[in-house]
Amino acid sequence: MALEQNHTEHRLGFRWLPLTTAILVMILIIGLAMLWRQRESQTLQEGFAATVWHQGRIIENAIEHQFLAVERMATRWETNQGTPFPAWQTDTRHYEEHYQNFQAIAWVDSSNHTRWIEPLAGNEAVQNVNLALEEKRRHAMEKARRLNESTVTETVELAQAEKGFLFFVPLTVDGRFDGFIVAMFRIEGFLDQIFEEHLAKEFHAALKESAKIIYQTGEPDATLDLHSSSTQIQFYDKEWQLTLTPRELPGRDQSLIFSASVLFATILGIFAAFFVNSIQVLRQQKLMLEANNQNLDKHREHLRKLNELFSVGKPSIDEQLKKLLELGSKELGMKYGVISAIAEDNYLILHSSDTKALPIGQEFDLQDTYCALTVQHPEGVFIDHVAESEYQDLKAYKKFKLESYIGFTMLHGDNIIGTLNFSDPSPRSLPFSVEDQEFVKLMARWTASQLEQKGNHQALTESRKRFQMAVDGARDGIWDWIDVNGDAEWWSPRFYHLLGYSEGEISPTLTNFGMLLHPDDHAHTFQAVNDHFENDVQFNVEYRLRTKNAGYRWFRARAELERDGVGNPQRMIGSITDIHEERLSNTALVDMNRALLQSNKELEQFAYVASHDLQEPLRMVTSFAQLLNKRYEGQLDEKADSYLNHIITGAVRMKGLIDALLSFSRIGRAERNLTYISGNQLIEAARHNLRQTILESEANIVVGAIPTLKADVPLLTQVFQNLIANAIKFRSEEPPLIKIDAEDHKTHWQFSVKDNGIGFDPKFAERIFIVFQRLHLRDAYEGTGIGLAICKKIVERHGGKIWAESSPGSGATFYFTISMQGELLYGSDLASGQLATRLTD
Repeated sequence: MALEQNHTEHRLGFRWLPLTTAILVMILIIGLAMLWRQRESQTLQEGFAATVWHQGRIIENAIEHQFLAVERMATRWETNQGTPFPAWQTDTRHYEEHYQNFQAIAWVDSSNHTRWIEPLAGNEAVQNVNLALEEKRRHAMEKARRLNESTVTETVELAQAEKGFLFFVPLTVDGRFDGFIVAMFRIEGFLDQIFEEHLAKEFHAALKESAKIIYQTGEPDATLDLHSSSTQIQFYDKEWQLTLTPRELPGRDQSLIFSASVLFATILGIFAAFFVNSIQVLRQQKLMLEANNQNLDKHREHLRKLNELFSVGKPSIDEQLKKLLELGSKELGMKYGVISAIAEDNYLILHSSDTKALPIGQEFDLQDTYCALTVQHPEGVFIDHVAESEYQDLKAYKKFKLESYIGFTMLHGDNIIGTLNFSDPSPRSLPFSVEDQEFVKLMARWTASQLEQKGNHQALTESRKRFQMAVDGARDGIWDWIDVNGDAEWWSPRFYHLLGYSEGEISPTLTNFGMLLHPDDHAHTFQAVNDHFENDVQFNVEYRLRTKNAGYRWFRARAELERDGVGNPQRMIGSITDIHEERLSNTALVDMNRALLQSNKELEQFAYVASHDLQEPLRMVTSFAQLLNKRYEGQLDEKADSYLNHIITGAVRMKGLIDALLSFSRIGRAERNLTYISGNQLIEAARHNLRQTILESEANIVVGAIPTLKADVPLLTQVFQNLIANAIKFRSEEPPLIKIDAEDHKTHWQFSVKDNGIGFDPKFAERIFIVFQRLHLRDAYEGTGIGLAICKKIVERHGGKIWAESSPGSGATFYFTISMQGELLYGSDLASGQLATRLTD
């Protein structure tokens, strides 16, 4: 044992261990210091990024708060059907007093001329001016008038030579366009106030619009640019980028602590190296003495055991050879011991210490074994660690992964008749000693003399018998195309049995096989043979063979081809497996899938026709009930009026349910029309459709980084619209906060819509996606109960899936997936009929 420890230390670099210890100690201490400094820097950077993000939200909220005030002013104008100038002037002065960042507020008439402006002083140049003459203003005004929604211009020069932008709110009175309420917003004063209140002493700020700086506070230190952080500011369709740079990088005094850590690590490393070296010197002297003694003892023990084995009579040579391999495996500490016979390029196992792993009679190509080296080196081969030797690319190593090997040839005169070798999957802790080599060499000579007396004929015969027994007991039929250039074959008894014939009833030839093969299977079967011969394509074919009594049956055939030394096909050996019942089951499955697809189509058609045809009689019921109510209201008793109201209410609700059912059925009927579109455009379209609801609920929608994706635009817009509307509907007492984000999952995008609403019990997470299923009374929350079912059907139509996570009072998060390339992700085979096609191929 001391010998092995001594040698192991030498191989690992005994002389370098003190230096290695010193280096490891220094690396450990310095690494801990660097890790501590890195964590400090990371914490500071994360805190700074959070500050920048928070500052961006302050600016967004401040701007939107002031713009909402202007929109309320426009709402009063429309409600009053116009406002007299004195009242308008009083209202305007009130806003300017509370929102000092407005340079002016004006009324622009339908001809785009500024008629009223407050304050007039300093803004005389704008009075009675056609604002549409300037391109940026004209673009914003046309958009506001066309879409009937508020718009913001790009940054412009205001009347008093200040940077800012104009906020246009279109006015409509009695269905006609009545001009705009225009707010002229100053950027610099607004941002100066925010940064003076919060960050002016700590950071430099820069605000960009379309990559152009429109505001900044001073010039930051260029060396601190790497520590800056940015965030996006979005309001209406306008987008700014806010970048903050620290005025001074914290933590610069950490260098002194780091230097002290390096010095301490160096001193401690030198001390550790000196200590390890002292211990090693003492141990090395002791181990060298013990190693010499062990080598002598080991050599004596080898000779004693061999002498005992050779001198004591045994019942048979086979028993002696078995004991010989067991002795060698034990003394060398190696798992496998083998005595082989070698003839030309063939390697046959005659005896093995582990007959389960290496059964007697097993044959190999000599070039696939380590003994090919032994034949080339009659003086013996001994490798203690193949992976670290010149033989790491050896074919045998790649195939068997044996890390250690020792072997010698066995001679009959001058001819090599075989080898005696030992091997193990693990490397040796020390190289083979001279004593080990002499021990194996002596065993090889004695074994050769014994085999010379016995011969190899008996071992070869036993090997063939075992092979025949394995063939006879196999579940599959075995066939052997003995010479691929001829017609002769060999079929096992099981092969005949699978076809219903007795052994030898049909001559085993390629011609007879072709006559048994179904005519429709000739082409692809022999094409597979050619592909296997010419391109080494795996031979795995299904075909039908004619049986003696039951017609044709399905079989699966597998085979391997043997080639000669120059690669020419020589022999093909394979098997057949009866798969007839399996094929019949697959055919039945195909028919069931086709029937299911037809049933689904018929159900969709029925839902569409039924809901469509119900519209007309429902309209008649509603119309006549409304006429009765209008004509006889107040003339009948109170119960009659109540009954009519119930009829009208029920009819209106039924119309809503039928319309929802129509929408639901149309999703499955229409063809998929996939186009690439920005996810932000989809969300913006959904926000536009819900604009009034968003304004009334004061909902705040925060949109993260949304990708461009391939989707059916109207359908996916409806998904976002339904989820946003759902979040607003089931809101809590606080204003709705809705966060929309997306994650990259390599093959698909995962979207999330998170709200701060009332939430729901997780046990209802699947029920909410079922048609007409509701968790609340209809009086509490209006709706048909089909919105989430529509979302589910649209997402599944895109090949994705949708689910929700929530708990009562904690809001809800809805997730759904969309493929990056538009292909179906889940359940697509059955939906498209591809499964049925594949099973019948």
